[in-house]
Amino acid sequence: MEDAEKLLLIEEYHDRLGTQIPIRDVHVSLHGIAENQLAMGIPQVGSALDRLMAQGLDRHQALHAISTVIMEYLYGKLSDGADENAYIRQIEGLTADKWWALSEPGKPRPRVIGHRGRRRKKRR
Repeated sequence: MEDAEKLLLIEEYHDRLGTQIPIRDVHVSLHGIAENQLAMGIPQVGSALDRLMAQGLDRHQALHAISTVIMEYLYGKLSDGADENAYIRQIEGLTADKWWALSEPGKPRPRVIGHRGRRRKKRR
C-alpha cells in the first residue's frame, strides 16, 4: 500500500471517531510513521505495541503512545542530534502508565475494557 493511501485511511479512521485533531497533518503523519515501523518489522516497536496493549491500551492508544516517543525523538534530532539508540531505549521503556502521565497529567488512567491482554498476530 502506498504511503498516501495509508495516510488517507488514517484520516478516515479519525473522521469516523469524530474527534477534533489539532495539527491534523502532523497527527496523521505520526500515526503513519508508527504504522510503517510496525510494517517494517522493527522489533522494539512491535514489542512496545504488544506491551502497551497487554497493559490495557487499545491499539489506537498504543499507536499514540509510540507516536509520542517518535515526536520526542524527532524534536531531539532537530535540536541536539539525538541518535537512534536513544529512540530505541525510549521505546523499550515505554509503558501505558508513562504515556498516560504525559498525555493526561494529574488524571487517573482509565481501564480500557475488552482490550487487556489481546495481542496482535506475529508477523512472519
